[in-house]
Amino acid sequence: MAIFHLTHKFLKRSSGASSISKAAYNAGQKIEDNDGSTEYSDYTRKGGVLYDEIMLPSGSPSWANERGELWRRLEAREDRSTRRADAILAHNIDIALPHELTLEQNIFLAKDYVREQFTRKGYAVDWAIHSPDPRGDSRNIHLHILVPLRKIDANGESFGIKDRYTKQQLSKKVSGQRSSWAILANRHLKRYGHKAAIDERSLKAQGHSRKPTKHRGIRPQSSRYQLDKLRAKTTTSAIGTDCQNNQADPWRRQHYHSARHQAYGAD
Repeated sequence: MAIFHLTHKFLKRSSGASSISKAAYNAGQKIEDNDGSTEYSDYTRKGGVLYDEIMLPSGSPSWANERGELWRRLEAREDRSTRRADAILAHNIDIALPHELTLEQNIFLAKDYVREQFTRKGYAVDWAIHSPDPRGDSRNIHLHILVPLRKIDANGESFGIKDRYTKQQLSKKVSGQRSSWAILANRHLKRYGHKAAIDERSLKAQGHSRKPTKHRGIRPQSSRYQLDKLRAKTTTSAIGTDCQNNQADPWRRQHYHSARHQAYGAD
């Protein structure tokens, strides 16, 4: 059964985010914060990156093809803005890919979507496909898309004016992206002989009475996994009594309650 999942968030400095760090994470690479800098974001040990690519509008400068340079120039452009401390850097989009398709077919689907939604409209796009987390759902192959809110400027040296959205404009934009993804994914599923289809509408709008499930991602599974590991290393008495009565050492107490809260919800 094909699953619909598409989330859009803004990558914001006010949340402590960096486009360089996010791009490095998505691609599983090491990227310097500045040319020749000793500071860098390194995700080369992360694993799970099945494919990554930068797609650009026609006529883009050669530097934009280099991941580190692309995002360093965007960060430098934001440093010159009037609200640099809380700058919104990029669209950060996560999409569940149809597990019915092969990796090659999903790459073709992702290219089609990125081209249709962004590069044809003049935006540079950095995207990657990740494999399912080994501790989560084995069908959870997914796509990460990172798109600057600025187009590369006319002289090809930096980025231009930033896009601004009202809540209504953003809602309409994301709704259009969701609808376009469902149409395109279903077209590809049908092309390769699959009867499965996705629908961006809510279950109620589709006429279903069952309750919707919540997309868990990898964090809840990871938290449950961490708690299970902690349980395996700790006696029942230590967890059930020491931790709950705050008699265990601070490290064990902190990680026990943190993992329990994330995995099962508050007590």
